[in-house]
Amino acid sequence: MNYKLSELIDVPKLQALLDNLDELYSIPSAIIDIEGNILTGTAWQDICTKFHRANPKSEKVCIKSDTHLVSELSKGKEQVVYKCPHGLVDTATPIIVDGDHLGNAFTGQFFLDEPDEDSFRKLAKKYGYDEEAYIDALSRVPIITEDKHKKNLIVLAQLTEILAEQGLKQKLQLEIEMALNESREQLRLIIDKMPTGCIMWTPEFRIELWNPEAEKIFGYSADEALGKHAYDLIINSDIRPEIEEKWEHIISDRMPVYSINENLTRDGKTITCEWHNTPVEKDGKFLGVISMVHNITERVMADNDLRDSRERLAKISDASFEGILFSKKGKVIDANDQFARLLGYKLDELVGMNLMDLIHETDRDMVKEKMKQKDTSVYEIKATRKDGSVINIEARGRTVTQEGEEIRISAIRDITERKRAEEKRESLEEQLRQSQKMEAIGLLAGGIAHDFNNMLQAIMSYTSLLAMKKLDASSAEEALDSIMNTLERASELTQGLLAYSRKQTLNLKGEDLNVIVANLEKLLHPIIGEDIDLKTYTAQEPLISLVDASQIHQVLINLATNARDSMPKGGTLSISTDKVLMTDNLSESQIVKPGEYARIIVADTGEGIEESMIENIFEPFFTTKPAGKGTGLGLSMAYGIVTQHGGSIECHSKMNEGTTFTIYIPLVDSIRTEMISDSKPLNVSHGTETILLAEDNEAVRGAIKAILEAAGYTVIEATDGLNAINKYRENSDSIDMLLFDVLMPGYNGKEAMEAIRKIDPDIHVCFMSGYSEDVISDRINPGDGFEYISKPILPGDLLAVVRKVLS
Repeated sequence: MNYKLSELIDVPKLQALLDNLDELYSIPSAIIDIEGNILTGTAWQDICTKFHRANPKSEKVCIKSDTHLVSELSKGKEQVVYKCPHGLVDTATPIIVDGDHLGNAFTGQFFLDEPDEDSFRKLAKKYGYDEEAYIDALSRVPIITEDKHKKNLIVLAQLTEILAEQGLKQKLQLEIEMALNESREQLRLIIDKMPTGCIMWTPEFRIELWNPEAEKIFGYSADEALGKHAYDLIINSDIRPEIEEKWEHIISDRMPVYSINENLTRDGKTITCEWHNTPVEKDGKFLGVISMVHNITERVMADNDLRDSRERLAKISDASFEGILFSKKGKVIDANDQFARLLGYKLDELVGMNLMDLIHETDRDMVKEKMKQKDTSVYEIKATRKDGSVINIEARGRTVTQEGEEIRISAIRDITERKRAEEKRESLEEQLRQSQKMEAIGLLAGGIAHDFNNMLQAIMSYTSLLAMKKLDASSAEEALDSIMNTLERASELTQGLLAYSRKQTLNLKGEDLNVIVANLEKLLHPIIGEDIDLKTYTAQEPLISLVDASQIHQVLINLATNARDSMPKGGTLSISTDKVLMTDNLSESQIVKPGEYARIIVADTGEGIEESMIENIFEPFFTTKPAGKGTGLGLSMAYGIVTQHGGSIECHSKMNEGTTFTIYIPLVDSIRTEMISDSKPLNVSHGTETILLAEDNEAVRGAIKAILEAAGYTVIEATDGLNAINKYRENSDSIDMLLFDVLMPGYNGKEAMEAIRKIDPDIHVCFMSGYSEDVISDRINPGDGFEYISKPILPGDLLAVVRKVLS
């Protein structure tokens, strides 16, 4: 650490010394630190202080003299003598403490020769001094001989040596004190942070140190405790004789003493404390005692309770319907009859066994961790019986200390039958969920049949007119456009029905919920009927979420079905989407986490739900419909699907005022750009390549061939997989691409493709099928080096995919 000169020397004593030297020997002097601060000054001359340094013009000469002295000293000179232009002499010696230049010792001002009074009168006139006062000040400046000057220099050098030695001693002392203070501070921090009560006693048994943990144990603050006698604070009068005996033992033997005593707290309670008392000595002198103290009241009570209840516990455990096990250090030390029966052992066989031998190997690490953490929660594991069979058990344990050793007491219950029942119930619930889904599909299919009949009627009418050639060219073109539009609607209805009906786990993809709602509108019309007005309102901006579109369809169809049933005389069903921001302080839902969400609101004008029933509507098998009119699983399924997507669903309803369901689904911004780019339509172009087409349906095969040939492609037909393999072998040099149906008699599409790829591994491939993806997923996996088309497909889309594959 860097010290200032004023911190290392005794300035008042030095000032008195220099004053006395000046009085005896006329030695003017000054001690100035390296920053320019004057620490001492003796016999400074008026000619300098009142005249030379008081006048701005003449002061410049003084400053020049100061600068010269300091500059010379900074060069490492041991002593500097300088006569200023006014004729006055100054000398300076550096003060070096432990290698650091901390200040300078000066003597001056004085004359070595008799001054020329006339020259000083001229100076008075030059600078405008009071001439007589100036000459008077001049007369008081001492004139010393060369011999005395040399002696002064010797004294000055000796003085700086004395100051350097004094400064070094003081510096070392300060550093020692600082180290001691740091050590004391560290010791104080350690004592304050100790989880143990720490008390220092004087030889008179008074409190000298009292840390925060001692405050917690006894309730007294340090201010209240320090200086107090132990008998006045924490020792009950009943045990004073015992304490006095122990205290005398510590003082006389100077040996540590361990004891357990009952002590008093500030609020008058009696607690049991464990004391470790150690005498403190220095140079054979007894300084006091330092005590470490723990409040062990709870531990003592637990030990007493354990001892008192051991007999009762043994009787109770033997009579218990649960298995009870006692273990120590991983070994079985006792068990009740029920535990032995559960695992097929006799009691004497269990004692001494390794506990882990009773636990199924898959759960041993978990049980070890539970024991290590002294976990008291209930958990399920598998246990291995003596005959090797495995049972499911529910276990709970507690660790207690008995006679200084930890004992684990575990209670177990056989839940094997309960687990089987739960699995059976889950199976039944899954069947009911599928039943509910099929019930909805039945309703959906009935409505779709109505729409398909209307579509078929339109197609039959237009094709009949075209066949009879009753339409002119313009009308024929319009008829063809109407047929194509009707077929596209029929395709969308079919795909919607397949997506809704299939059973699957979540297949999450980035989807725009606006698009999902808009596409679903066509599917909902046949479900709700013509007497209900369906209105949809979608947000202006995309609402991109990571969802399974078919599952979201199912949620909305379930809600629409319920809405239809609540409006037997017709009404309005509205579905709207928008974006909301959930925050910590303001959230429309207490369930979802803060963030951006897509909100889907499904509202009807139906009969409503009683307020008392709303809190139960998402429970499985709960329904407000009459017997035979519903399974009670529709809303529970909706709730499960939405929560699987990380969202929430809420219901608000009033009798005769309708019902509103609000769904929140998290938005995922990171996939928006990718989705938008992927959704751009492919460019449709013609081609001249040769395509091997394998399709067992003659009408479909002929139609696809006609579309491809109209676009310029050459098509080789195959009626099934085996025929396709043979046709490829005959025309392998000219075929550029395989377009195969997935399911065909004999060889299916994938088997035929694999056989051909043995000949040409790089052949371009595209599969097509009219089945849903879950039906064909065990046969092909779109993305494994080929494309997939779902029938029916519009000619333009077909040509786009073919061009993409060939490119």
